[in-house]
Amino acid sequence: MDDNEPYIKVLRKLFRDPLWTSEEFTKGQAWVDLLYWAYHSNGNFKWDGRRYNLRRGQLSHTEGFLANRWGWSRNKLRRTFQNWQDCGMIKITKLEQRTAQRTAQQTAQQTAQRTAQPKNVISICKYDDYQFTPKKTEQQTEQQTEQQTEQRTEHNNNKLIEEFFKKF
Repeated sequence: MDDNEPYIKVLRKLFRDPLWTSEEFTKGQAWVDLLYWAYHSNGNFKWDGRRYNLRRGQLSHTEGFLANRWGWSRNKLRRTFQNWQDCGMIKITKLEQRTAQRTAQQTAQQTAQRTAQPKNVISICKYDDYQFTPKKTEQQTEQQTEQQTEQRTEHNNNKLIEEFFKKF
């Protein structure tokens, strides 16, 4: 994305608002929702007792979660994802599932749910085109340095005044 191209800022709270979530999503709305869920910096999450690392531009959800959130069938979700993969918009990989023995306390329903809904790692291709960090100009850097210097000077002056009045 050219840094001079116009863009809009969207507050993240919109994605929790009924205005956004109350109806079946359009494909465009689903795309923007993926951008919302994608990690903006490297991070990790815990699932089924294991920690998984995600890079900037990746997200991880089950098909069930996204289909439910978007008001879609799983078939529609899979077709759309396949189309987006064919167009080079996303890349999907399945997380490996744990095969360790489960304890007797875990119910068959929990086991079936984990088996039926493997998590996907969805990588947004060219993520930096959608979510970028504006570059600081030299002028911005100089202004920031001046402001920090002024703040330190003001802080030091306040300390000197406090110390002066403590003597009395």
